[in-house]
Amino acid sequence: MTVTLSKPHPLPMQQGDGAAMIIPVQTKAMRPFFNLASICRAVATALSEQTTLLGGNKVTADDIANTFNGSNLSAITERHLAAVMRGEHIGSEQTNYDVKLTDVSVVHWAKKLEQRNMVKSSNLGPSTTAGKNRYFDLPKFVQKINDCDSLIVYDLNSDPENIDIYEIPARLVFDLWKLNVIGTEVVINKKKQGYRNAMVTYNRFKALFPIEDYRFVVNADGHKMQNETAVDCYNKAQQRGFGKLKMCEEFYNFDAVDFDQFLDAA
Repeated sequence: MTVTLSKPHPLPMQQGDGAAMIIPVQTKAMRPFFNLASICRAVATALSEQTTLLGGNKVTADDIANTFNGSNLSAITERHLAAVMRGEHIGSEQTNYDVKLTDVSVVHWAKKLEQRNMVKSSNLGPSTTAGKNRYFDLPKFVQKINDCDSLIVYDLNSDPENIDIYEIPARLVFDLWKLNVIGTEVVINKKKQGYRNAMVTYNRFKALFPIEDYRFVVNADGHKMQNETAVDCYNKAQQRGFGKLKMCEEFYNFDAVDFDQFLDAA
């Protein structure tokens, strides 16, 4: 990733009670931004000041950019989201969301936000059920959807000066999963389960959730696509080139499970 200088993103401002307190005015629909390139430049500058004192080499912004991945950048992006929204950062607690909005937060339709970073794929399920020696835990997934309102996804492959940030309603994720049209078939103890996990490849994610419809915009009145059904979302994704999924080898009877009893917002 190559990083270059860019112009700052102006925001409307208002003076707070204290002389040093200046906060942005919340407009009806405010679009947060994340400049990863500026972070890389700042870290590189700070490190270079230290390394060159002893005659060492400078650290470049590209050096820093190449050390970041979706996992080790998550602490920064979670903090960024919490700060932008003036919300409570849940931190290392294993909850089903990363940021909780309070009475002093920016006003937004979703109050419990799960933050995710996307590089090669995006895990829309519990982070504790993805990775080596882990498997997709169905009860944890359902509980997660019930506990959080939306998933905020930072596309780390997009312009580092202004990362694309998506917001996906949690219930839409669940409904797509229930259609069995996202992810790959879950295997537990070498046995295929007939249902899929919630890991979506980069290209399929962009086909399902085009940035013009799912860009993260702070809005108290609701999500732009709040009325889109999972069926409509999937049908439109196929028109955009959503790749054909490999058929599940086992059968799972979704209709035999009353998922709605576990979902408060059903």
